[in-house]
Amino acid sequence: MPAPPAKSIVHFVTDNSGWTFNLITTHLLWWIVGFPIALDYGYSSDAYDGKGALPSGPEGSGVYIVTLFVCTLCTAVYLARLISYFDLFSPPAPKEHTE
Repeated sequence: MPAPPAKSIVHFVTDNSGWTFNLITTHLLWWIVGFPIALDYGYSSDAYDGKGALPSGPEGSGVYIVTLFVCTLCTAVYLARLISYFDLFSPPAPKEHTE
């Protein structure tokens, strides 16, 4: 039986291609859509755009908070999968006694 391939970041990305796509997509959404809205209008109900709409804030479209939440959630899941894949926080295996 062949030995399993050594764990590497390349193997992790290829094994988790769907989650890698989600991570890249959510970060693109946050940095292209959500972050500029937050810079221009903040997160308040007092900043109106040119048409009188609320682009952000509790009564606004929600683009800032939704993209931030989705980006944070996807990043947390991806990091948890990465930590699990490389067994970063698992205790070392007990050594067997050879008597």
